[in-house]
Amino acid sequence: MTRPWASLVERAVALPTAVDNDANAGLLAEQLFGAAAGETDVIYLNGSTSGIGGAVGVGGMVLRGADGFAAELGHTLADRDGPPCHCGRRGCLETEVNLQRLEAAAGGPLEHADLAGSLRSLASPALEAEIDRQADVLARGIANLVSAFNPRAVILGGFLSALLSLREGAIRERVAAHTFAPLADALRIESAALVDDQVLVGAAELAFAGLLADPLGV
Repeated sequence: MTRPWASLVERAVALPTAVDNDANAGLLAEQLFGAAAGETDVIYLNGSTSGIGGAVGVGGMVLRGADGFAAELGHTLADRDGPPCHCGRRGCLETEVNLQRLEAAAGGPLEHADLAGSLRSLASPALEAEIDRQADVLARGIANLVSAFNPRAVILGGFLSALLSLREGAIRERVAAHTFAPLADALRIESAALVDDQVLVGAAELAFAGLLADPLGV
């Protein structure tokens, strides 16, 4: 589905062009240079103000699906009676695990550059309860994905990394409890290592993919 866009840009600038979504670029970067370096089977989840992006690596390849839209992990069902999602359904993972809901519980904007520190500094019973709730929903969502894809690593970026930092023990325990045994036995759950650079690094790898695959041909 991305190829027509790439062709349009390629004709306009007369340069080889690759197009992909940010989650796939983030996955690629983390697999090559970040927290999932050396792993071929990885789930990547990134939480931002716009929702949760996801990507899945299987056997060293990015899972794309029949129409190129595989791994819309933020739109997996978390609560059928949950709040409306912009996709038109209710209770998607990204409506239940949500930065705006954290900020509402905190009583105002959070410092995104140090989200975990900001959440700690604004601690209140309401905020702690919301962090607990989101960590629990996130863990159950991860468990479902692990049962489906059997990854060796789950990498969390954006505000999901802050949730892992604040509730790491609980998230790991609940993922293990809810995953089809024994798929969680050797599973790593880590924060993304490349942070703000991951999409640029992944995009650069896309640009160099043809050269690396066939140096003489390029």
